Amino acid sequence: MEFHARQPDPQPLFVPQDLWLIGAAVSAWLWTVVRAHRQAIIVDEARTYNNFVWRLAPAHWEGASNNHLLNSLLMRFFTSVFGVSHLTVRAPALIGAALFIWAAHLLSKLLTAHRLLQITIFVALAFNPFVFD
Repeated sequence: MEFHARQPDPQPLFVPQDLWLIGAAVSAWLWTVVRAHRQAIIVDEARTYNNFVWRLAPAHWEGASNNHLLNSLLMRFFTSVFGVSHLTVRAPALIGAALFIWAAHLLSKLLTAHRLLQITIFVALAFNPFVFD
């Protein structure tokens, strides 16, 4: 007697019913970019840029509470390629926000199949003001 496991049906990448969830994700991303562009640079961002990014000699390996290696390296890369602006200084944070929004989207789809509950979970995760800042 042979046992053959049934393979799950492949999930399509785009389902028309997901438009509300995808729209909420795009809205969250656009709102993140607008906030990053409009808000003033805060003290922590300025200190990171001045102490570890702007210096001619690389200061990425110096141990400090405000020196986050990946953030400092990416900040140096984006500001050296595109110049200094609100968006280039915050580009590593925007990449992190995109990953977080994507993860919240996937998590809301994994937790339930009910569309309204998916959107509620996504909005609670992605638009949380404590996480959004």
